[in-house]
Amino acid sequence: MGLFVLTDSYKKSWVKKVYNEENTFTLHKCENSAYINEESINRCPNENDDIDFIDGEEDEFREFLQAVDKAESAEDIEDIFEVEDFIYEMAIEYLLGAWDHIQLGHNFYLYKQPNGKWKYLTYDHDHSFGINIDRIFVGNFFYDLPERNEILNRDYPNYTFEDWTQKHHVIDILILKDPTRFNNAMKDIVTRVFNPATLFPRIDELKDFIRSLAEKDYTPDKEGNYPGRINTKGNNPYTFEHWEANSEFTSVESLQYNAYGIKYWILAKYRNVCKDYNILCDPVYLDENYKFDVDEAIEFKDYDFILNSNFTMIIDEPTSIVEEPTLINEEPTSIIEEPTLIIEKPTLFNEEPVLVNEEPTLKNEESTLIIEEPTSVIEVPTLINGSRIIDEKAMVNNELTNNEVENGIEGEGGIEVVNDLESDNEIENDVHIEYDIDSETEVQN
Repeated sequence: MGLFVLTDSYKKSWVKKVYNEENTFTLHKCENSAYINEESINRCPNENDDIDFIDGEEDEFREFLQAVDKAESAEDIEDIFEVEDFIYEMAIEYLLGAWDHIQLGHNFYLYKQPNGKWKYLTYDHDHSFGINIDRIFVGNFFYDLPERNEILNRDYPNYTFEDWTQKHHVIDILILKDPTRFNNAMKDIVTRVFNPATLFPRIDELKDFIRSLAEKDYTPDKEGNYPGRINTKGNNPYTFEHWEANSEFTSVESLQYNAYGIKYWILAKYRNVCKDYNILCDPVYLDENYKFDVDEAIEFKDYDFILNSNFTMIIDEPTSIVEEPTLINEEPTSIIEEPTLIIEKPTLFNEEPVLVNEEPTLKNEESTLIIEEPTSVIEVPTLINGSRIIDEKAMVNNELTNNEVENGIEGEGGIEVVNDLESDNEIENDVHIEYDIDSETEVQN
C-alpha cells in the first residue's frame, strides 16, 4: 500500500476487538470545532448508522456533555469520564506539538466503555512535532503589518502549556485550575519515554526499517516515475534528502508552513519542560554544546518575505495642492440632432422587426457662466512594506475570499497571504513516533 496511505481510525470493529462489545452505540467521531461540550453534540455523530439521533436515542451522550459543561473540577466528572487518561493525552499532545486534535476541535473520538466511563481517543497524527504550527498561532502573515509579525512569539518548543492550549472548559477545570495531576503526568512521560535517550534510538530504528521503501518513494526511475508511489497525481515536492534530514535535526519548508526536524523538536521541547517542571533530566542533552548536524542546503530558516525584507516602512509625506479657480464662459450653442434609425430586434415570440424613424430635434442651449470653486486635494500617504504591498481596500473591508486566504492567491492589489489549509495528500515528516492508543497506527508524520 505504500508508506503514506495508512491512517489510524476508530470503528465499531476496533471496539469489538479491544472491548469485546458488539455493534456499539456509544462511539462518536468529533470534528468541525467540537470541544467536549453540549454545543458540540451535532459535531460528534455516532459511528453506528443504525441509531436515530433525532428520536433521542443518544440521551446519555447529551447528558455526558451537559455534565462536563456544569463541572467545576475533576471530581465532578471522575465517575463518568476517564480524567487521568485525558490529562495524559493533553500532556502528550503538548510535548509532541500535536495541535490538530481537541485544540483545533477535530480528529478525536469519544467512546463510552463498558465500565460506564467516556474515553478521549485521538487519530490522524500527521501534524505532530510542531509541523505547520504557525497555522494555529499565526494564521495569516500580512506583509504590510511588520509590527505584528515582529511581536509574534514563534519559539514554539519553549511555549508553556498555558501559552500552548486553547482555554476550553474541560481543559480549564481538569488542568488549568489545578495543574497538579498534569504536572505529575508530564514528569512521568518525560522520565519514561519523552526524552532523547529513549526516542533518538527509536527513530534510528524506524528509519533503518523503512529507508529502502522511502528511497523508492522519493527516487524517480528512468521514465521519471516514482515506483514507491500509488498516487501519481499528488503534490510531493520533497526529495530523499528531505526525508533523511527532516527526520533528524533539519527543519524544512512544508506545503503549508514548515516542519521542524523531528529530533530537533524533541531536544528543544525536552530542555524546555525539564526546566519548567523541575525534572531531573539527562545532562548530556541539556548541555547547550550538544552537537548535531543540519543540512543547510535544504534548511528552513524563515519565510522568504521575512528573510528578503527588513520591514522598512516608507511613509510618503502628505502634500496639499490648491487649484486656482477658473472662469469659463460658454458660448450658446445650437445642436441639431440627426434623425436616427432604430430597428428593434424580434423577441422570442417571433414578432416582426419594427422600424422607428425619429424626427430631427433642435436644441438651443442657453449660455452659461460657470465658476469652479477652488479645491484642496490631500494625497493619502502610502505604506510600503518590504517587497509586497497589501490591498488596503481589501484589508479595511475584510473582503478577502476564502480561496484567497486558504490558497495564498496574490490578488490585484498585491496581497499574498500564507495560509494553506490541511491537505490530505500532504506528506511532510515521514517518521512517526508511536505511543500506545490500542489501535493500528500510521507510519507517517
